[in-house]
Amino acid sequence: MSPAPFDGKRFLNAHGGRTRPGAVRRSILTRRRAEWPRLIANFPFDPPERTAAHEIAMTFIGHATFLLQVGGVTILTDPVWSRRASPLRFAGPRHVRQPGQPMEALPEVDVLLVSHCHYDHLDLPTLRDVRARWSPVTATGIGNGRHLAKAGIRDAHELDWWQTVSVNGATTTYVPAQHLKVPLIWVEGRMKKKNPSSGIGLPKRIETAGFAL
Repeated sequence: MSPAPFDGKRFLNAHGGRTRPGAVRRSILTRRRAEWPRLIANFPFDPPERTAAHEIAMTFIGHATFLLQVGGVTILTDPVWSRRASPLRFAGPRHVRQPGQPMEALPEVDVLLVSHCHYDHLDLPTLRDVRARWSPVTATGIGNGRHLAKAGIRDAHELDWWQTVSVNGATTTYVPAQHLKVPLIWVEGRMKKKNPSSGIGLPKRIETAGFAL
């Protein structure tokens, strides 16, 4: 179980994995896009109740946002309740489906997990609301703490690969995963120096991370 590879300046993929030059661009330009709906209505579901210590429950909120209840501990993953996955309120990818549950319908959250710093996983307005409502124990990857601090979360546990955090007997482990990153070419090196799970840079598959309970 080794930590994320780091050469002193930037984090590296453990298994290579750089996309062939132009592959992502060709895919974006040549793929056939399905017509994207403006709105999809949700079916109504009862709000999730707090489960007993011997029970396990999972509530899907949307994309990577789940409410997990394990051993009497309630865990919220990558919470996003904003209308757009974007730093701007008026531009960027807009959700066509509302979150499966409103935040106020959830039971008290004990643990907050933020896997990486893409806008559809790390949403500052939502994180501010989570902190104000519950102030849960928070875990994320190395380098993401500075982003969470902008939401007032200044005591997050920043984990390297295979490191763990435990709350009331429930242990979560930060594990490697591979994920595509595309957007801003000019900030690639600066971000990679600070964060092995950064989502900004040249089109390539990067070694990022997620959580295992």
